[in-house]
Amino acid sequence: MIIDIRDYRDAKNKGYKQYMNIPYAYLKRNYREIPPVSIHVIATDQLELNLGLRYLRAKGFEVASYSLTKRQWNQKQKGEICCGIR
Repeated sequence: MIIDIRDYRDAKNKGYKQYMNIPYAYLKRNYREIPPVSIHVIATDQLELNLGLRYLRAKGFEVASYSLTKRQWNQKQKGEICCGIR
């Protein structure tokens, strides 16, 4: 399951069936909609990622991996950094 915690305007669903966009600001209100499966988190920056991961883990979710956009380091580069978590 892919959980995108970026803002609605930044999130882009590429047609994944198991994709949800719940911005970090709305996680507290909507975390119950996330099924109890292993999840991959997409965030805009390191702060948003750390807060989102901490909250999701506190609620009992298994975070298997995450993607972090490069936008914060270099505006000219596009793409994502992907990391696994164990």
